[in-house]
Amino acid sequence: MSDRPRFGYGRRGRPLWDERAFVAELIRRTLRRAWFRECGEFRLGFAVEGGHVGEDGKPMPFNVVCADDKRTRDGIIAKYERTLVKAGWRIVPNVYTGDDDMLCVDATYGLSNPPAWLARSWARLGSAGYVTSDSKP
Repeated sequence: MSDRPRFGYGRRGRPLWDERAFVAELIRRTLRRAWFRECGEFRLGFAVEGGHVGEDGKPMPFNVVCADDKRTRDGIIAKYERTLVKAGWRIVPNVYTGDDDMLCVDATYGLSNPPAWLARSWARLGSAGYVTSDSKP
């Protein structure tokens, strides 16, 4: 195993060891490029988590949430959704809580008409598309 992350590093030096981490970073980049703030040590904003393999062996959706309750009440989740859909991401029903306070992004089927920067990044995953390393035989 290499001592360098397969997909390099994300923002703030976050290592991108596998496809799941890389796809989560692409979702983060999509939101950052639309000028949304990411949750950090001294500020509130969005966070992207999940994408792990479920009990059925299939990748679960990524979760996009906002750590700022005021912004969540002000409709920021709907703005995240519009931004992600416009960039080609597929939003699926919230399989975790059923509430509107979290988006679920399904990346298993690729992107629909993404912008050029995102299409180039997505191509790094290879012809097989997104499959988590956890689910490989």
